[in-house]
Amino acid sequence: MADTTPQEQTSAWIFRRALKENKKYKSAQDILADPKFQKEVIGDNRTPGIYPEVNSDWIENYYKQQKKFLEEFSDAKFSEFTRDGGFMDFITKLVNKKYGISKKDYWDPADIWCIQNERKVISDISKIIDANKREPEAIEKLNTLLRTLFKERIVVGISLKQVGPNQGEARYQEVNMKKGVLFVSGKKPYFEFFELNCDLVIMQSGNKEGSTAADGSSMKVMVNYTKEKVQHTFSFRPKSHPTNPMNLTFSFQAKGEKGQVGAIPVHLMIKKMQDTYQLSFSNAWQDYPNTSKDFRTHQKMYVDIFNKVKGKVNTGIRNEKDFVTNIITMLSNNKSNRVGISKLMQLKFYSKFLSLNETRQKELMADLFFLAEKRGEGFGPFGKIY
Repeated sequence: MADTTPQEQTSAWIFRRALKENKKYKSAQDILADPKFQKEVIGDNRTPGIYPEVNSDWIENYYKQQKKFLEEFSDAKFSEFTRDGGFMDFITKLVNKKYGISKKDYWDPADIWCIQNERKVISDISKIIDANKREPEAIEKLNTLLRTLFKERIVVGISLKQVGPNQGEARYQEVNMKKGVLFVSGKKPYFEFFELNCDLVIMQSGNKEGSTAADGSSMKVMVNYTKEKVQHTFSFRPKSHPTNPMNLTFSFQAKGEKGQVGAIPVHLMIKKMQDTYQLSFSNAWQDYPNTSKDFRTHQKMYVDIFNKVKGKVNTGIRNEKDFVTNIITMLSNNKSNRVGISKLMQLKFYSKFLSLNETRQKELMADLFFLAEKRGEGFGPFGKIY
């Protein structure tokens, strides 16, 4: 995953410059012409700035972000805009120690915290929320407190997605601001899906010989909001590693946009599948055949899985004989072994998903999308500029 630190640090810099220092940018060129931006963001050979490699696309993105930010928060009295350290460090440690959340973004994806009097806010929250008392199921108390602070414009977490180059202006949306309400409009989007893919075709030449052209699988998902339709790609692929088998990651990305909607916390996805849909799915690669010998032992089960999905999922192969041959080829090759294991995991996920009727499939897809967005019960409040 690409490091987004300089991009997010620059967004915080722009918000601080626009609101606290009252520098109103009227265009992307206006940002570039700002001497302070040149000095502190770009810098020079002797003293590099926050983001020396910033390009015109990102500068256009910063202009659109700050324009939307000021539309929403021009009356706020924020004194700090924190991406690292400070409140970000405090809240990350708090949810880990008290609620057992290993990654802050599994709970609240805010990239920047805009705050009035950071020291006082940390002190006040610490008095209300006892970090030394472990309460994994009691996070709603913190969420309720943060919703109040958000409404009062004392603490506002902002999740940032790069604004599409063909998008006229940035959008803004507040998430998890009312307990039990997924969308302010009161209407959930409607989900449709198509183009289910799981490539099983063996490469015959090149660096990936004996493997497949695509390590992961994908599904096209149309999200029908109240005012627009947005196509997304739902992808599940192994975590990046050049040689070792890895568990799958699951995420959504909107068509034409560079930033992901978000990665799904897999432990929450598995719990949702089990509790709501009575579907058991293991995302541990160790639970799948790791060698051709292992596969032959469980061959019938995986052939049955392939036959259940082949008419609904584009695999690139026609029959179970090719399936068996290709999986054995992958698992027998040191270079492609990890891909073979991953393909069995992907097929298993598809078989679980497709075992539901169409209505339940759409409900599960919606639940997975909301988990990717960090929308719903148990997640923290945030504003999203995208």
